[in-house]
Amino acid sequence: MKHFIFIIPFLACLSFGYSQNSPTVEWRQISTPHFKVVYPCELDVQANYASHLLEKSYILTSKIYNHNPKPIKLFLFNQSATSNGYVALGPRRMAWYTTPSQKTTMIGNTDWFQALAIHEYRHVVQFSKLDTNLTSFASMLLGDIGRTICYTISMPRWYFEGDAVYAETQLSNNGRGRMPSFYRDINSLETTDIRYSYQKAYLGSYKNYFPNWYHLGYLMSKHVISNYGEEAWRKSVEHATKISIYPFAFSRGLKKNTGYNIKNTYSNTLNEFKSQQEQIKKNSINSILNIKNSEEKNVFTNYTYPESIGTDSIIAFKKGFNNSGELVLLINKSENELIKINPTDRIHSNGSNAVWSTTIPDIRWPEQSYSDIVLFNIKTKLRKRITHKQKLYAPALSPEGSKIAAIEYNSKMECSLVIIDASSGNELLKFKVPLGVTLRTPSWNINGSKIVVTSSFAQNNSLVVYNSKSGNYKTIKTFGSENVSNPIFYQNYLLYNSPYNATDALYALDTSNNDMYIVATSEFGLYNPSIDYDSNQLLMQNYQPNGFNVASMSINTESWKKIESSYIENRISANLLWDDDKSENIFANFNIDTLAELLPSKKYSPILNAIKVHSWAPYPTNRGIGFNVFADDELYTTHARAGIEYYPNDQANRVFTELSYTGIYPELTLNYSNGRKYVTDTTSDNSLQKIDENVFGFQIGLPLNLSMFNYDASLSLNAGFDQIYQREFYDSINFTTTDLSLINAGFEYINLRQSAYRDVMPKFGLELSSVFYNSIKANSDFKNRSTSKVSIYLPAPFNHGLKLIGGVETNNAQANSTFIYQLDSDLDMVYGYSKPNFTPELYMHGAILYGLPLFYPDMALGPILYCKRIRANLFYSYGTLSFNNYNLNLSSYGAEFHGEFNFFNLAFPIEFGARISYLEKDNKIAFEFMLMGVPF
Repeated sequence: MKHFIFIIPFLACLSFGYSQNSPTVEWRQISTPHFKVVYPCELDVQANYASHLLEKSYILTSKIYNHNPKPIKLFLFNQSATSNGYVALGPRRMAWYTTPSQKTTMIGNTDWFQALAIHEYRHVVQFSKLDTNLTSFASMLLGDIGRTICYTISMPRWYFEGDAVYAETQLSNNGRGRMPSFYRDINSLETTDIRYSYQKAYLGSYKNYFPNWYHLGYLMSKHVISNYGEEAWRKSVEHATKISIYPFAFSRGLKKNTGYNIKNTYSNTLNEFKSQQEQIKKNSINSILNIKNSEEKNVFTNYTYPESIGTDSIIAFKKGFNNSGELVLLINKSENELIKINPTDRIHSNGSNAVWSTTIPDIRWPEQSYSDIVLFNIKTKLRKRITHKQKLYAPALSPEGSKIAAIEYNSKMECSLVIIDASSGNELLKFKVPLGVTLRTPSWNINGSKIVVTSSFAQNNSLVVYNSKSGNYKTIKTFGSENVSNPIFYQNYLLYNSPYNATDALYALDTSNNDMYIVATSEFGLYNPSIDYDSNQLLMQNYQPNGFNVASMSINTESWKKIESSYIENRISANLLWDDDKSENIFANFNIDTLAELLPSKKYSPILNAIKVHSWAPYPTNRGIGFNVFADDELYTTHARAGIEYYPNDQANRVFTELSYTGIYPELTLNYSNGRKYVTDTTSDNSLQKIDENVFGFQIGLPLNLSMFNYDASLSLNAGFDQIYQREFYDSINFTTTDLSLINAGFEYINLRQSAYRDVMPKFGLELSSVFYNSIKANSDFKNRSTSKVSIYLPAPFNHGLKLIGGVETNNAQANSTFIYQLDSDLDMVYGYSKPNFTPELYMHGAILYGLPLFYPDMALGPILYCKRIRANLFYSYGTLSFNNYNLNLSSYGAEFHGEFNFFNLAFPIEFGARISYLEKDNKIAFEFMLMGVPF
């Protein structure tokens, strides 16, 4: 039961988070009738723009639900290299990360704030609409925890993201629903007659790839609304709120309002989608391409951003189910790994070196990160980070390799094309563009005199060429909303990606006369062209059902198909996939320049907005019941918890409170508790003992993020003080008292190489921790205690893993003391054995585990149970316990079996397992159940 208590808050708080901004940020606030926009002082213009966008979208984004939410706060974050946004609870708020992405084939080229205003506010509408009927009752009982539980149980995750993508497509002339690349992956499966079960498509698989719930959710949302109307969609959601503790509530709502449950709707959606795609491809002719990587891929793997580095030699970025991310060298379809990498966006090479940007978090503030440039020498395999604490994206090496062009954002969200020295990282030139203009993916011409970029402003996209010395530029062509991307030079042409003909393909623009040509097409999409000048070959990414391949074709301009004058300006290929009669472009002629007059703003004080009570919940305890109240602020700097535990049989209680502040460099925590509690007496018979306890505690911590490149690393330093006065009852009359002044100090260091999706353990890494407790009161039974442990991860073949574990714990207490202050052991017991009924003076434990996947069953038991993977750990465990000059040596070996399951089609997996141990000392077999890796 005690383990289950910890799982419930975890499941309930899926929307909650605790990331902080730097305390140097000066916050301001703009208030409108329905929003409060809180922002760093540098973003006055952008905050004003966001305020107008949100008010403009307020009615229309809510229209489908006939529901207008109560006012909400939006936080703008400009210190992060991330391109994202979210709506969350605990407490309720919305956040936008203000830096646009360079990956237009995944998000489109629409104005970043316009996209966020529709997509993220649609989430606000969803949450508010769902907070009715039974969900509303749960929120009265439990606050945001109650809401989150109901949302998680009753609504599939694809609903939230799919419906939001539908909104961004319906309410603009862009949106991902108009982009062939957005449903390319599903298209490839359907076209090749591969269709997975609903559970496999929604809940995932380690065996086969299916895109995430954004893609699935959009198609299903669009199918229901298009075929049964907005009213059927709204009523299905309303039905789910009436029985929102039932996992199939939304499915029942669909059945009631469309005649089809969620599984049938999935099949109908894909049937309709497949038929549409067949119509689109009826007259398509695809280019003949040569595959440059190994053609046989038995698992999903992407080869992307191919670049020639010499005759028959290509480098590419490889990532897939079995690969965490690496730069590889391809020669005649053979393959060699060059280096493990984790690029922010693309990679680029001039033949001798490769360059990419990599996201590096701030050492202390989670909401602050950087995108710095890494230079890699292909011959020597030496890597060098050449910039520090900047926001640089999509770097491209000049042909001779001395300079790098990149896109830069500063804290004011001003975008620039910058040229930096490839050796030192120093800035050589900067070409700033007007506020609101987004530049993407620069590329040099063959002599380094020009740089081409895509430039988007509001809802228009253009190809722009810069003079690399003077900064003078020329707009070569404006494409309107067409999602033109990744341009490169070839002779007097500009080659680029476009979804012009309903499939992403490669096109050319003759800069001398603005004639346009189809260069290469493929069934599912071609991307990221580059030129192999030695062989006059065009390199590209070619999508297939098992991921991207590197493909090539000879360049013959005479074979390119000219696009005749019937080309319609601003034509969007998705007209074949989306009915524009259903659209309403709510931000037409609406951009950051049209709002010159700023709305009034004022200073925002995090301290005055520090405590927001958002959740309250009961929980079971030993012999009683407890009740917690949670409070946090919207910037995650102040966290409070208070509660009471009540023991009805003894008519006793315990009250407690905890307050943390994380807005300065060290984290500070105060806690206080007073009253009755129950603990297990490990000195005798493991019975529960009554304790009256009065505790005051203070903790100081310093969490540091040391992650770099493809390693996730952290260091946490902690120290604290507890003043404890307790009375322990061992019968109805007698008791003993303990008065302790206890100090503690410790650290935890983790450094793990990023893993592939299928890996059961990290391939390489270290986890090291140590903690020390000491009583500073001379007459105390409890003197001191220290615990140190280490885990080492070593490479193993395939997706297997090897882990070595070691630890030592010492306790210095009066040997014959009966009622000393107890601390739970921080070390695992020898596998298969129960903890002893005494506190050892010395305990040492070591283990070796070899983990491996056994099966990827992807099997479902109706809608009740879905199993993705069965894995095993083979282990040997050894420990020594010393007490009163007595040594006890224990050892065991055996196996653990873990299954990853989803129950009732809920999106979060739960791992159940069992451990079978042969206990060598006792000559017997022990069996333990395991939940989320914890034995029972």
